[in-house]
Amino acid sequence: MLNEDHTTQRQRAFAFDVAKALREIGFTHFGAETFTPDVSANMKDGVPKLSTGVYTLDPVFADLARHSAQLGYQLFDDEIREAQQASESADRNIQIAAREQAQADNIKKVLDANPDARLFIYLGGGHASKIPEEGGREMMALRLKHMTGIDPLVVDQQIGTPRSNVEYDGELYRGIANLAASTVPLVMTNASGQWLTRYGHDLAVFHPINDRYCGSSRLAGNEWIPQTVRAKTRAYASEDTTPCLCQNGTGRLHRDGSNFDCGKSNRGFANVTGGRIFCRATKRSR
Repeated sequence: MLNEDHTTQRQRAFAFDVAKALREIGFTHFGAETFTPDVSANMKDGVPKLSTGVYTLDPVFADLARHSAQLGYQLFDDEIREAQQASESADRNIQIAAREQAQADNIKKVLDANPDARLFIYLGGGHASKIPEEGGREMMALRLKHMTGIDPLVVDQQIGTPRSNVEYDGELYRGIANLAASTVPLVMTNASGQWLTRYGHDLAVFHPINDRYCGSSRLAGNEWIPQTVRAKTRAYASEDTTPCLCQNGTGRLHRDGSNFDCGKSNRGFANVTGGRIFCRATKRSR
């Protein structure tokens, strides 16, 4: 299991690197939060749609889904379904518990139907915790562990992602001195050889301040791209092989080999789900 915080595209770009590596060693199924129950049929043409899932509205998440399917993964959903939901009048804690249990149940169904399957599950931060939350709340990963006897490897990206300003970085992230010199995501141990992570997770990935996903700015690529146009101009990547969205005329987009300017008509959320889009940045502006 690999988590994200739903606001950081670099985490989704990194998830695709993980998906490629896991596929090469025999992983078979890819499940992601908010995929719809018919995601496999929905993606038969290889194109994520509005009906594929909520987060595929983001071009980078859509790219993750599209290329995971191309790699040969069987896509599946683990999200709560209508029949699994608690009553709308139920207490919030009951509603949360219902969702966590539904996700665990849906993943277990995939395992029961495919005994030899190896699953890569991509999900939001809290669902992956393997220890009870405050008040004793059990999240999906812990419930699944109890139900199946499988202790899933859980990798956290939340504490290891730099924020828009250093004051918002987590205490552990601020305490790691050599991240400023790194350009690749890292996993680390302490002096005793224990993995640096947070409770309930097996590993943490520490993303550098400067990396190939986001370029040289803390802000670039480190925030959700809104549907309204940002006042400031950014290109969200610097390599032809990195998925991104270019907001206006600071770069060139090319889809399936056809170049076109990232101009006024392509601001905000461009229509990128029909083909993989990259941004070749020609300059950066803040």
